[in-house]
Amino acid sequence: MKIRSGFVSNSSSASFVIKTTKYENIINTIFEGLEFAYFSKYRLSDEIKENISRFEKDLKIAKEECAKLILVSKEERKKGRSSDPLEWAEHDVKMSESRLNYEKEALQEIETCERTDIKKLVEFGFKYNRVFFKELNTGYEFKSWVSMFNDYSDMPQILKELIVVFQFKGIPIDCSVEDD
Repeated sequence: MKIRSGFVSNSSSASFVIKTTKYENIINTIFEGLEFAYFSKYRLSDEIKENISRFEKDLKIAKEECAKLILVSKEERKKGRSSDPLEWAEHDVKMSESRLNYEKEALQEIETCERTDIKKLVEFGFKYNRVFFKELNTGYEFKSWVSMFNDYSDMPQILKELIVVFQFKGIPIDCSVEDD
């Protein structure tokens, strides 16, 4: 829940959930409505390659920072600080490596998708945009988690656009926010 007083806010994580009734051509409907923005193999591939390049640069900078800090004694590094800056730099290296590996795996996955395999492209596009898509007995569920929920502007853009597609196609939906 959100409590605001001036510029101070206390937010918590939440999941945005969209549920639909059964719809025969749900994958095709989603693909037709959002293909260029989220499910184009070439656009996704280009975006992933840009991310890989950026994360490689971030990793290089983080490793250089670690190398500089290693040359300084622990006592000097901690001077006037409560924690060792080297620990933070090492954490940055691990995070950069993790993000880089995720993007490299995503690139391998998208390159195995055929342009004509609409279902696989839609599933990949949702996964890459951190939207969990599953079939229910009564329909479908689309769910995306956010670490800080202040208001509905925090909803991922892909879900907002999905709502619009469903509304224009006349597909009944139920939207909710689940506190995590």
